[in-house]
Amino acid sequence: MNIIRFIFVVLISGCVSSGNQAIGYLGFVDNGKWAIQFNDCSVVSFEQAQQYIWFNRGLSSISCYTLKDDDTSAIRNIPIRVYSQPNKNSEYKEILEFSELSISESGWGTFPRVYKKMNSNWFKVADGWIQLNSSDKAFVNFYSGSQNLEGKKEHDLYFLRH
Repeated sequence: MNIIRFIFVVLISGCVSSGNQAIGYLGFVDNGKWAIQFNDCSVVSFEQAQQYIWFNRGLSSISCYTLKDDDTSAIRNIPIRVYSQPNKNSEYKEILEFSELSISESGWGTFPRVYKKMNSNWFKVADGWIQLNSSDKAFVNFYSGSQNLEGKKEHDLYFLRH
């Protein structure tokens, strides 16, 4: 009887914890890293800045580029709708930045994790469900597994040494 209880508890705990397990993340369409050093001028135009703006709609600058009032696009300062369920008829809230997007002092970005996926365009992130349309997919993509942290140690060391 104890063995049955043990198996039951293990199965239940596995079910509970698997709901919070990330299956992937949303990252740049080219699977690039968000790794901008304080003295890095790799972003010098609005076109280059837009992939960063997709994740944080309220950015005023990125790298060496400061956004201008006439820099307009379909995403700049436009909130992201986050739904309670994976359909547009469910309740939603609007956010300008994903809660799991974090940029370290050194300039390394950690992208929002995805916990569930429905079809090819609905993704459950920490904030709720989002739908990626074709214009979103010009900037971001879903990737299975964990974000590649290769190069983060060197990136952080460079920051600390300068």
